[in-house]
Amino acid sequence: MKHILSLLASIAVFGFASCDYVAEPNQTNSGQGGGPGVQRKVLIEEFTGHTCPTCPAAARTLHALDSLYGEKLIGIAIHTGFFARPCPPASLPSGAPSGSFSEDLNSTESADYDAVFQLSNAPPVGMVNRLGFPTNTHGKPAGDWGGIIDSLLNTAPIASMEISREYNSATRSLNVSIDGRFLQDLNGTYKTTILIVEDSLVGWQQDGSTYIPDYEWEHVLRGCVNTPGSIAGAVSSTGAVTAQATFGHVYTNYIVNANWNASHCKIIAILYDDATKEVLQAEEVDLIP
Repeated sequence: MKHILSLLASIAVFGFASCDYVAEPNQTNSGQGGGPGVQRKVLIEEFTGHTCPTCPAAARTLHALDSLYGEKLIGIAIHTGFFARPCPPASLPSGAPSGSFSEDLNSTESADYDAVFQLSNAPPVGMVNRLGFPTNTHGKPAGDWGGIIDSLLNTAPIASMEISREYNSATRSLNVSIDGRFLQDLNGTYKTTILIVEDSLVGWQQDGSTYIPDYEWEHVLRGCVNTPGSIAGAVSSTGAVTAQATFGHVYTNYIVNANWNASHCKIIAILYDDATKEVLQAEEVDLIP
């Protein structure tokens, strides 16, 4: 039986006290954002790996938080570093069956995450809107995530974003556009990164002293639409910004990797401050409407 994290969600929650396109096979739709009553979203970027024995517990925490906060919370699992290496060439964990842990969930984008934030050496650890960077306090243990989320959700939204997309299932070509609006006066350089994550990937995972052959990974980072190979993203605004100023990005003909299940993929847009890397807003939609 697959070890689906939802089975443990309720237990964990109680622990928190406080190119042009025509007809089919195209699908087109939009995400949330932009209108009155904009909800600030919180982004958790979790560094993890399949030979990390304590990472499943953190994943269960994230799943429980997701069940609690719903669309207000967006998660990304970043598989990178020593604990995410496929085996072989890395040595198998002691006592693990031959041929296990051969899955490779790394990507050039996950390596870039680690180059910027340097958190792969001690998973599980996560960033909550990247608070604490670059003062080396940005890596938060799972037990701290809930309280930080609560505090952020009680603050006014800084920006809104809407994701529109077109996907051609025959050619696997994806068009993505971002329409955003700043809701506060700001000054700085702000960038938008558009990522793809994939759910329901199955393989070997160490959970404590147990080796699970059919563990199910969620929101695994797969790629970046607007700066492939990097998580830098594109400049949305620089200099003084007044409330209600708009920004936008359009990207066409991004080819979704044939090894990814498009039905299980989501598009995540992240608006952040380039100086501090703090996330101002994030949005998420299914790749296929």
